[in-house]
Amino acid sequence: MPTAYESSSFGVAVFRSVLEREFAGGRGFVLVFRTMKIAMMTTWMLLAGALCLACAGQKIEPQVASSSSQANYAAEYPATLQSVSNDYVNAEGAVRKSTTDFPKYPEQLKDPPWPVVQAIVTRADEAGRSSSYVQGRHDAETARDFFTQDNGEITRKVAGSAQYVVKKKDCDVDVSGAVASSLKDAVDKQQEKRLRAHNDAHVIIERYRESLGKGNAAALEKQADDISETSYTSYVRTIELKAQATRLLDEASQVRKTLDQGVADERTFQTEPGRSAGDKKASNDRIAKMEDGKVRIDSAVPQLQALIKEIDQRNDAIKKEYEAAFDALKKAIAGKSSSK
Repeated sequence: MPTAYESSSFGVAVFRSVLEREFAGGRGFVLVFRTMKIAMMTTWMLLAGALCLACAGQKIEPQVASSSSQANYAAEYPATLQSVSNDYVNAEGAVRKSTTDFPKYPEQLKDPPWPVVQAIVTRADEAGRSSSYVQGRHDAETARDFFTQDNGEITRKVAGSAQYVVKKKDCDVDVSGAVASSLKDAVDKQQEKRLRAHNDAHVIIERYRESLGKGNAAALEKQADDISETSYTSYVRTIELKAQATRLLDEASQVRKTLDQGVADERTFQTEPGRSAGDKKASNDRIAKMEDGKVRIDSAVPQLQALIKEIDQRNDAIKKEYEAAFDALKKAIAGKSSSK
């Protein structure tokens, strides 16, 4: 296939031959030809520029197909619907709680270098909506969800191993409770450390740790964490939840069909020759779960639809609440600085 340049050159050559016949190579031919050549080349340049802009505006993202036709996804879909609704309500509550605490922040510090404090809270706010922090937050939430869901099994195995070692030492002590608590604390602490690595507010705290003093540094670490999380929730998380809720609602019809097909497949499975009583019982349990799922979908979908209708207004209110509280915090810190 010829390039745009080759196509334009070919067009110019053809046009020149036509003009030569019409003007017989005179001065009129030269002027008209040069004018038309410039016009054609300009047109191609503008067209190429427009194509580049169009390509630049396109987001390079993988095209991921919906899982709504998959049985396992459909089985967990009702719980996901309810989880999104709960997450949004929790996000609203978390922003309200954090912003209520903002006015207390300056009083939690004892004669710190206030310009440094101002820089710390500013960076914490900026970090909360940055791509690095958002990715770190997603990683932390994924790890938290995994540990929360599988905590019992993980803790039992770790505690069991520890108990086995203790018994081999002829010690009659139950260490399971201590192991469970220590394991949770270790996971939480490591997640906090990893998330702070995505937050430049902590770079400033570390830089000025000696000037701030131990107590102020510890207080500012907590304040920076809370500001970044609230910024993230206000500007990013609520928008993500809107997108997730919209996608889930779009999948509702197909998920119902998938559950209906799953029930039909189980009933067909039960009629196959050689199916034992255990096979049929397990199949009936799966059918019961899918039937219950359809009922839960019918209950959860209207709730999520109601949320979607007002989510833009609620998201705006969340951002305004955060911005007002954060601006007031910066003014309070500036006032402390100017009074020195």
